[in-house]
Amino acid sequence: PGLLYGPFPERFHASLPEPWRTPVDGASETMPFLQPGDNLGDWLLRKVVEMPEDQSSFVSEEYASAARLERRSTMNMQFPIQYPTSGVWQFVVYCRISFLRLTRGWIMLLLSVLLLLVSAIVLGILFKGKIFIGPVEQSISSQCPAWLTETCLLPRNDPVPGWAGLVALAIGLTSLATSLSVFLPEWDMMERQRRSGCNVVSYFLARNLADGLPNILIPPLIFGGLFFYFMQLNMTFLNFYIALMVCQFATLGLGYMASLLSKSSPFLLGCVFVLLSLAFSGVQPALPQLKKIAVIGLLSYVSYARWFTQILYVQELSPLSSIYDTSSSISLHGYTEDVTRPLIVLAMLGVIFRLVALFTYSFPYLSQKFIQLRTRLKSK
Repeated sequence: PGLLYGPFPERFHASLPEPWRTPVDGASETMPFLQPGDNLGDWLLRKVVEMPEDQSSFVSEEYASAARLERRSTMNMQFPIQYPTSGVWQFVVYCRISFLRLTRGWIMLLLSVLLLLVSAIVLGILFKGKIFIGPVEQSISSQCPAWLTETCLLPRNDPVPGWAGLVALAIGLTSLATSLSVFLPEWDMMERQRRSGCNVVSYFLARNLADGLPNILIPPLIFGGLFFYFMQLNMTFLNFYIALMVCQFATLGLGYMASLLSKSSPFLLGCVFVLLSLAFSGVQPALPQLKKIAVIGLLSYVSYARWFTQILYVQELSPLSSIYDTSSSISLHGYTEDVTRPLIVLAMLGVIFRLVALFTYSFPYLSQKFIQLRTRLKSK
């Protein structure tokens, strides 16, 4: 940047040959400076030509060839260039860079697809042929003794919570494997870019868009298609795919948050979050039992597995309402027949996880701004 926009720092000028230390208006006499309107390649070649013979060894033939190549590639470029600094412009630039990185780092997306592919095959084989069988008919359950009334209302076979919870676990762990490598390896680089004026929010949103979009669309499609083929689910494939996409959106945000909260062991922290979400999902013990404990009941509301399991359970039992009394089975788990609200809550959890990650990501910048503001107020 000093070569293009102004003088080098003092600590760099001593290593340059004397002809490169040309004085310019407003700059130190020992500082190299690119004149306004100069072409970078022409400037370099001119400095090489003007160099005395006793200093010609400073520039090798390879360097001169590189300068000529630079001249050809920057023929129409004039320096210095004043770039816009708005957040929207930076967002567009970072989106282009992030999508370019995605084309080079496609191995992580392939890893996510392969992990979900294996999970779909294993879960599909384990639960294949296990279907929901509702409670006995009301004419039979009414004859049960009073102390067996609740038992008679239970479904005779209910494998849905079991495989729904394992699907939530598979999506959570595979999302962690891919999302932990998005922001954490770039932490030191972002520290430098933040000091040079990088808009942290623009960069964070751009990386979310470039990394999240293919990971939200492609892996759930592969997993959903294969699992749906094995299980022959009662719900439509579109409903199943939408639920998987929203769950993937939430768990990717969980991975971003875990990677920025714990830089030393992010995968361990992410696994703890996923396992706690599964424990508070209402599969076993059920939600009515969890809500009897105040703190545990509150934690169930921030469990992505709880809302994802509810979506799958209600959608899987809805087509069977004409055969069985599915309302009793849904209420026994503490669920409601409304699917829209769980979808919205699950998407909001993904947004909340990302907001926590963004705050952690920009905390050094915010703390620096706060210190500057406090110093300015004290000076007044």
